[in-house]
Amino acid sequence: MDVPQPTAALQPIRLGRYRITSQIGNGVSGTVYRAWDDELRRDVAIRVPHRDRLISPSQVDEYVASARQLSRLDHPRIVPLYDVGRTDDGQCYLVTKFISGGNLAGRVLRHPPFAAW
Repeated sequence: MDVPQPTAALQPIRLGRYRITSQIGNGVSGTVYRAWDDELRRDVAIRVPHRDRLISPSQVDEYVASARQLSRLDHPRIVPLYDVGRTDDGQCYLVTKFISGGNLAGRVLRHPPFAAW
């Protein structure tokens, strides 16, 4: 199933202190943007769930609680979570390290994981 791509007019200019520079991807659960962190002066990736995924304030609270759990993970193969934010209209987003070179699905196709038993 194809997911409609947002038009340039729908792409935010900023989310909090982050300046959106481009859209990286758009899928069933949300959109990922490349952005510039004006405060720390680095590229980041911002994951914004589609509005129909988080309808109620309690769903947004659960999403942020999951982000808190994710922020506690520390492993070289896990993309670090830098920040979580909410817009004035209640939309939430996750800010992670920006890693160039495509997405996880493409990487797995190029380098399938192997299980060592």
